[in-house]
Amino acid sequence: MIMGAPYIHNGSCLKSAHMLTAYEFAYGEGPGTVNLAISLYGPSSIMMLMDDAYWGQSKAFELCTALHDLPDTVIRGPRNPFYHAHSSMNPHDDPEDPEGFYLDLSVEALTRRGAHWFICAQAVHTASRMVAQLNGGGDPATYIAEMRAHLLPKAIIVPSGEQSLVVAQELHFAYVAAT
Repeated sequence: MIMGAPYIHNGSCLKSAHMLTAYEFAYGEGPGTVNLAISLYGPSSIMMLMDDAYWGQSKAFELCTALHDLPDTVIRGPRNPFYHAHSSMNPHDDPEDPEGFYLDLSVEALTRRGAHWFICAQAVHTASRMVAQLNGGGDPATYIAEMRAHLLPKAIIVPSGEQSLVVAQELHFAYVAAT
């Protein structure tokens, strides 16, 4: 399956990834039989895949706030609010435990379960120009390099996030809209 997200939209792409649990426990499709790729192609959505250092020292929070694309529950802090697991990350957890591994919809837990992450290069360029403006100017290339240096492990920059959706569908991935 491939899922696209131009916005954080209250973490919709993370919430929609619960399909991994449904396929595994309702249909008996264990790890490795269902592949999930998530393509982030908006300047705010790509911030979900930046490390803590970037969130702590950059304008990630301000960028997402300026775009009105942060859940009300997210407050400014030194850590990426979408990355860190909320569970023990134990694959022996009960799949119906709301605090367990299988209902942990953090980037960290989903990555451990096999989710693949694509970041749109054009969204990186757009975000870099926006961050430069938030910082009062500067060369966007500097901000592009900084973003690339602070990507979370397993995040892959692709030329076009939207085109990655098309390519995945050509490879027989089913498209699922993040809702």
